[in-house]
Amino acid sequence: MRKCGKTALLIEGARRVGKSTVVEEFARNEYKSYILIDFSKAARSVRELFEDDFMKIDPTGKLSLLFDAIPAQLNKNASRYQVSSVLEGDRADTVLELITELKASRTVLVSYHASDPNAGVSNSKNLSRFKMFLSDTGLFTTLMFKDRDFTENEIYEKLLNDKLNAGLGYLYDNMVAQMLASNGNELFIIPF
Repeated sequence: MRKCGKTALLIEGARRVGKSTVVEEFARNEYKSYILIDFSKAARSVRELFEDDFMKIDPTGKLSLLFDAIPAQLNKNASRYQVSSVLEGDRADTVLELITELKASRTVLVSYHASDPNAGVSNSKNLSRFKMFLSDTGLFTTLMFKDRDFTENEIYEKLLNDKLNAGLGYLYDNMVAQMLASNGNELFIIPF
């Protein structure tokens, strides 16, 4: 039976867990031929087509600022993302469309406050009270230390060996949010 190649496969998951290796091994074992497109070796013009550039979505730069501030916001250990500390003069209810764009980009996870922990918790969510997490903890780690002179490998090595000199509670919060979301759970914050 000849396969017509009318389907595509999208593999999503955390960084550096072997997705590309598994897919290439599968292709090597199951097909006579396959094409491997490695964006790390692709021409710059090709890579630019696939970059996560928020300026294309929001030329004002507000979206980029909201995204870049996620680690700092989580580090504050506040009950919610404080928009006014990132965008002076704006409040959460004035940037709901931008938050929706961030969520739609699949780069962030949004956890909304909800007032009723019963089965209909999603019916009581408050769209203007939320926390944001990055959907990729590797990217979160890189964003945490983007102003430091580390390479990604040094950061991960120190994290894995428990030698990173930082309060990591907010990193673990992001990891838990990513794990919950990757298992199909919607994220909520229920204040006590």
